[in-house]
Amino acid sequence: MRAVTSICTLLIGTILWAQPIEMLQLRKDGFAQWRYVTGDEFDTDQVDTEKWRKSYPWGRNLGNEMLQFYADDNVFLQDGKLIMEARKEDTVATSISWKGPNEVIDDKGTVNRRPFEYTSGMLFSKDQYFQGYFEASLKTSRGKGFFPAFWLYGANPNEEIDIIEAKGERPFSYHVDMHCPSGCSDYRKFLWWRTSSYGDWIKTDSDLTADFHLYAGEWVPGEIVFYLDDVAREQWAGVLQYPANVIFNLGVSGREGSGSFDGGIDESTPFPQTFEVDYVRIYERIDEGWKEKEEAALNKKGRKKKRGKQKNSKRVMATARLFLEEDVLRIETQGPKSELLSFILMDDKGNRLQEPITSENGIFSCDLSSLDLTEIWVISVGAGSTARSLVTRP
Repeated sequence: MRAVTSICTLLIGTILWAQPIEMLQLRKDGFAQWRYVTGDEFDTDQVDTEKWRKSYPWGRNLGNEMLQFYADDNVFLQDGKLIMEARKEDTVATSISWKGPNEVIDDKGTVNRRPFEYTSGMLFSKDQYFQGYFEASLKTSRGKGFFPAFWLYGANPNEEIDIIEAKGERPFSYHVDMHCPSGCSDYRKFLWWRTSSYGDWIKTDSDLTADFHLYAGEWVPGEIVFYLDDVAREQWAGVLQYPANVIFNLGVSGREGSGSFDGGIDESTPFPQTFEVDYVRIYERIDEGWKEKEEAALNKKGRKKKRGKQKNSKRVMATARLFLEEDVLRIETQGPKSELLSFILMDDKGNRLQEPITSENGIFSCDLSSLDLTEIWVISVGAGSTARSLVTRP
């Protein structure tokens, strides 16, 4: 069969489509291949109540230093994005749903039903997930005391993954953390191992409140890797054994002091303020042998070895995402070494349907309508490694 050379063309600009069918990361040890499982593009009129609730299952304020009451009206969809809005407005409500209105809920003598001066919004997933790749495109909040977060929390109160905890007065950094029952204080900045019992702040050159950025957490046996805009920034060691819910929330802090999260709102804090989510996507890893490789890097305590062949293997040189809508396949590539990526389209007999395509940080549109095929293979090539992705047309 002669190669068809006009199927794929390079696109200029950005096209907004639905979720990808697959994501590939070119790493130093080969391709990591991820299949899309679920998520939300927030491109409908209303929040999907089959997927989300607008409060914690146990209440709408935890009785800590957070001042807000999480109200349903403060969570809405607008222009294809999820909006959580913090407002300065008075309300009287019950904090903890499973306690009576007159019960004391903390050691400060706070009564469950009480007045609030601020309201805000949150989402809590109804489904739970165990391991995978969790990413969300976010625009964080600006202003002293605002506390937007994207995190995972499950059945065990001592297990938690904080993919991003931001403070509105720190627009050029954000906090990551991992909580586990046995303690998980060791982390790598890809240069050396360090120890911290309170997480770490990742510094950036970008104002994270000015535009959307892609935040992600890769949860595999024995560790979490945190990403910003497809670049691995930190690698944390620790064992999590339970599935977790996905949570987005915009807190209004009243905490005083000088610690990492201290510094509540004051007269300079602007209201209303929003925390915006363009999309959230969850993937499962599917390349052969990946789990055995990850587990082989664990020591006897179930934690990642600090030295060895796995060192720096999480560095991502390039990322590709495959999208399919009707008869059009789109391939998006980006990353510091995206020019190393090339793609070949083949049928199930190994015949080429498209000459190899490559471009630094490119977007390719491939029109499949002329092909009398239901299944098409996309062969990804990079740095001596290959990956095969099966695309099934509707």
